[in-house]
Amino acid sequence: MLEKEYGGYEIANQYRVFYLAPGQIPPPGSTGIALADGGIVWNGESGTFPDIADLGTHLDSDPTFDTTFTHSLATQGEIDEYNATISG
Repeated sequence: MLEKEYGGYEIANQYRVFYLAPGQIPPPGSTGIALADGGIVWNGESGTFPDIADLGTHLDSDPTFDTTFTHSLATQGEIDEYNATISG
């Protein structure tokens, strides 16, 4: 986790890795960077990862889509892979 100063106090920054299910769109804070296993990196203030997934446009005749993400704290290996990907 990274710490950054904001308004005289420090807030913790957190990396999470999540996986989209059919019909879901990435949450705010998503980096759009996918890891080798298909997980997508999210980076944001600790404790703010959304509990409910937003769904993309769908028809009433479509199946019911899952509204929760499969996610976990990023491991150091996943953070290293992400950093290597963005640094080129």
